[in-house]
Amino acid sequence: MRSQRFALTDPLPAGRMLLEASAGTGKTYSIAALVTRYVAEQDVPISRILVVTFTKAAAAELRDRIRGRLAHAAEALRQILAGEVLAAEDDAVLLHLTSGSHVELSERFRRIERSLAEFDTATIGTIHSFAQTLLSEQGVAATTNPDATLTEDTTVVVEEALADVLARRGTQHLPVVDPKTVVDAAQLALKKPDSVLSPTRAEIDTARATRRSKDFLESADALAESADVVAEVVNRVTMVRRNRAVLSFDDILIAARELVTNPRSGQRAVAEVRSRIDVALIDEFQDTDGTQWEMLDALFGKTEATLITVGDPKQSIYRFRGADIKAYLASSDSKDAERFTLGTNFRSDPVLLAGTERLFEGTTFGDPRIGFEPVMSGKKESSPLLVRGHSASGVELRAFSNSRIPAEPAKEATGADIARLVVEHLEHGQVPHAGGHRAIQPGDIAVLVRSHGHVDAIHRSLTQAGVPVVIGNVGSVMSTEAASQLFALLQAVAAPARPRLVRAAALGWFCHKTWEELDGIEPDQPGAGVVADLQVMFSEWAEVLQKEGLPAFFDRIWQYKDVAVRLLESGQGERSLTDLNHIRELLESDGSSQQVHRLVERMEQLMTDVEEDADAELFARRTDSDDDAVQIMTVHAAKGLEFPIAIAVGLGAAPTNRRPTSFDQPDGTRTVIFGAAKAWERKDLDPLIKDEEKAEQLRLIYVAVTRAIHKSVVYLGSKPGDAPLSRLLFKGKAPATGEGVMAALQPRVIESDGAFRVTVIDENCPPARWLGATSQEAPVLRVATIDRVFDRDPQRWSFTRISGKRIHPGDHTESGSSVALQDVGPEQGATDEATPDGLTVDDSDAQGSPLPLGNIAGGAAFGTMVHGVLEAVDFAAPNLQSELATHVGNAVAWSNWKIDPAELTHGLVSAIDTPLGPLFDNRPMRSFDSTNVLDEMTFELPLAPSVPPGRRPTGTDVGQLILAHLPPVSPLRKWAEQLANNAINVNLAGHLTGAIDGIFRVSAEGRHDRYVVVDYKTNRLGAYGSPLVLHDYSQANMATAMAHHDYPLQALLYAVALHRYLRWRLGDTYDPATNLGGAAYLFVRGMIGPETPPSGSAVHGVFSWPIPPELVVGLSDLLHHGQRIEAVG
Repeated sequence: MRSQRFALTDPLPAGRMLLEASAGTGKTYSIAALVTRYVAEQDVPISRILVVTFTKAAAAELRDRIRGRLAHAAEALRQILAGEVLAAEDDAVLLHLTSGSHVELSERFRRIERSLAEFDTATIGTIHSFAQTLLSEQGVAATTNPDATLTEDTTVVVEEALADVLARRGTQHLPVVDPKTVVDAAQLALKKPDSVLSPTRAEIDTARATRRSKDFLESADALAESADVVAEVVNRVTMVRRNRAVLSFDDILIAARELVTNPRSGQRAVAEVRSRIDVALIDEFQDTDGTQWEMLDALFGKTEATLITVGDPKQSIYRFRGADIKAYLASSDSKDAERFTLGTNFRSDPVLLAGTERLFEGTTFGDPRIGFEPVMSGKKESSPLLVRGHSASGVELRAFSNSRIPAEPAKEATGADIARLVVEHLEHGQVPHAGGHRAIQPGDIAVLVRSHGHVDAIHRSLTQAGVPVVIGNVGSVMSTEAASQLFALLQAVAAPARPRLVRAAALGWFCHKTWEELDGIEPDQPGAGVVADLQVMFSEWAEVLQKEGLPAFFDRIWQYKDVAVRLLESGQGERSLTDLNHIRELLESDGSSQQVHRLVERMEQLMTDVEEDADAELFARRTDSDDDAVQIMTVHAAKGLEFPIAIAVGLGAAPTNRRPTSFDQPDGTRTVIFGAAKAWERKDLDPLIKDEEKAEQLRLIYVAVTRAIHKSVVYLGSKPGDAPLSRLLFKGKAPATGEGVMAALQPRVIESDGAFRVTVIDENCPPARWLGATSQEAPVLRVATIDRVFDRDPQRWSFTRISGKRIHPGDHTESGSSVALQDVGPEQGATDEATPDGLTVDDSDAQGSPLPLGNIAGGAAFGTMVHGVLEAVDFAAPNLQSELATHVGNAVAWSNWKIDPAELTHGLVSAIDTPLGPLFDNRPMRSFDSTNVLDEMTFELPLAPSVPPGRRPTGTDVGQLILAHLPPVSPLRKWAEQLANNAINVNLAGHLTGAIDGIFRVSAEGRHDRYVVVDYKTNRLGAYGSPLVLHDYSQANMATAMAHHDYPLQALLYAVALHRYLRWRLGDTYDPATNLGGAAYLFVRGMIGPETPPSGSAVHGVFSWPIPPELVVGLSDLLHHGQRIEAVG
């Protein structure tokens, strides 16, 4: 099915649009451009645009690209409006945005500047974070536990469930059950609650009467046992997760789907999302699944919202993670969806695009609707890659002269040929650069593999050829030499009395002994003394592990004989040390036992599971060096990346060992099949599953080939048979010889006019050597010299940290004040009330006070207790006294304080019944029910995210801004003057975090809702040693306390957080002038109930500050941009 071509300057889409973005056509660029156009041209606020992708890294990149795109457009418009000449641009979208009348451009500039100021309100994240937000906003309408913990990895829970099931069934079942198969099958089934497991015991019993397969009959009993165990594990995990309140990412998506498709709750949930989202863009749509699509379709499919799904079905390669290409096709078949494609490739050279077209012409990737469509080159001027002065082909296929060589020799031969190919290009190749050419460097080349099987041979051949090479995220670290070396050492430490194990460890990396030193084992032979010394040392190491833990244990090993230094002096030292540190980190984070034999068991388990876990992200080998080197990585890891030259290896054959797999049938039923292919064949599903596997194999080849900028090389491999690559090239089985391959593909080679080439390779060619390789002598190690200046401004700030930077703390406070520090530690959201200097709680003479809470001693723990009670209670509860008594009783029971619960309950009731003054229409807390109070709102705000050093906001800037908005008679003016005079000398960059005790919504008929920041304080404000009296909580005394501890700054920062929250939550109806209600600090000891007398225009115990809305907005802009935003036009 051919799609219409879409240009980014075409009319903006409305309704549903499917945008296919083939490799290199600029998918992320296009999303950022569309967002910018919707903001600038249609005045869609950034807060009403949803952008969803599938990984945190992709979400972070999208966020940066969209912000950068907006900023670039704003700067271009500013230059045009200021009469400046715009620099030469070939950006069609930017030229489009800067074309128009002065009025139009001014309006676009204003809109884009507003979007930058409000960028923190943009919803740009993963599909899982969007679903989680959707559930939290719906509250009780959602079926998930709101207090549940979200976990990324459910493997531990599944493994625990398996251990419980096997323990209950007895040890006789252990030999016939493969734990890895059970865990994998259970996890696949848990992704979809209505999954059907196959085989079941009933299916196996039925098959016994009809099947005569030897493989089946020999394994039937084990299959039946495994079937029972898998079913029990799935049921147990479901129960355990429910009891522990644990949710997986799949649980979140399923719950969100159920919420929006529910006949009763769905309509409301959809309406609420639609009330704040006008445009939704879904990235990497080819990797979605049925659950995700049903959720998105319910939210945006039958509404007036614009839904743009962006992806490339030819790059759908994550079936093992649950991606279902059928969901993509279902969307494309929708009668409401228009299907477009991006037709210009901006990555690759024309010769590479032509070669790719010859390779894939006429190919469909698993479905007739997913066909290969040629794309145009977006490069206006392009020079080809040169080898020995001649233009290189864009795509090269390399085939053995004899394709029947065995697998292992073929891997070695492939590695050797890759080394020869790389050396040829390093010595004689040039890539286009800056209008000319430059020599090819090792870092220009990437070798892409499907799994770790070819990695060692390739790495070894390149290293022997003198070519720098690094391995990135391919293969399991538990299959490396580092794992074997560490395992041998741990075995010796666990059993130092066994000389054979000690000698094996002694010859390894960590002890660095030689055969000559160990030549002997009897007491009178020379080597025995060395072994005995090692035995003593290993025993000491085991004791360190038991007493001090894993970190100290590994530190002792790493320090012995300077193992890191010795490894780095060897040819592959960085690789080895990277693997060792990775394994150490895995074992430490795994919480492995402090008993050395348990540590050995854990290492053995991880190494045993290596074949199945080879592509698991947690165990994937890390890149060992940032130096200029050839990179070896998996195709999956390379997706989204680009390289001047890409070499694809191991893509010629389909997988032969079937792990547990799943298949989604047209009716949506998911079947999880976990029997070995020969033992349990599903004649109804196996052909369909194989077809899907072959289709994904073709898509893997497409992804690998399209990573290249100038040249792509594909190895046919040994025994290609009728594997997907053979079907792609030969429409059937591959010829048995290289000459046969050459002859069969000769027409394509001729038609390509040099863009497509076939090379026959000899598996017995001599090894290559790079003449440009550096000397193989051990490098001289030196201490690194840091010669760059680190930007130390960006930090994680809280009010406490900012206030703690005060140069002269307390010099604006009345002499002799005993005002105690109480603050909400923003990182924890808990009270931090300090007692007077030098005192413990018991030292404080609080007796004789007439105030309800005046006789209870102060301190941080008391403040925390009061905060906890006030956050838990519903102020408007009809049985307030009883509810408070329950919460207070529980709080006191869990503390070691001697507090009379009845006294504290009475005092808090009095505070709750106290009129709060003008900001609250003189209403008490009792008049605010739980729907009008938001407790403990945490926030994380970016500070000066794009502001360079020297222009970042400072404490002085904040003080000057406050001073400009305070009236001359304000009790806070002296405090603001000191703040404006560099009292807090900080550069505010990074993030601001905090937790607001309460946000009160003050509603009245005929008026917009007003939102007030509330902070609870339990400070004792009276003179030390004297009973507290009401006058201690007058407006003047509270103002002194506020200034003493910089509480006005805290109130302002919290008001900025409230401003940004309301701007997102209320959308276009938000007006700071009417919705921002200021801040109130409730000193609860001074709040004595309805009879609390007034103090000036307010009341005792309540310090109210009607913060000017323009001050809040100005401070928000200052903290984000480093300067106030001035309109242009």
